[in-house]
Amino acid sequence: MDVMLFFQNLCLPAKIYLVILIINLIVVAPILKSSPLRFFSKKDVRVMYTSFIVILLIGLGITIFGNYLCNSGYEFITWIIVLLPILNLVYNTYKYFFGNKRR
Repeated sequence: MDVMLFFQNLCLPAKIYLVILIINLIVVAPILKSSPLRFFSKKDVRVMYTSFIVILLIGLGITIFGNYLCNSGYEFITWIIVLLPILNLVYNTYKYFFGNKRR
């Protein structure tokens, strides 16, 4: 299957989710590679790389499911699926920096 054809056939929310997934994986990959693996056991390293693969597979599954929902006429639900993780990140970041202040 041609990757560009696959990307062109996705609806806009699914494209945005896929781009966010790719950016996430690009950010995580160097961290896994450059982390001091000598401090981790071989089992820990396998778990890190397995987590990377699982994130990739789940993200692709959500992208395909979101595209299916869009093509079925449920684009609004796909936008919710795309925006919920982003809103959760913003909320948790706000709570971390501003919500834990004790007076």
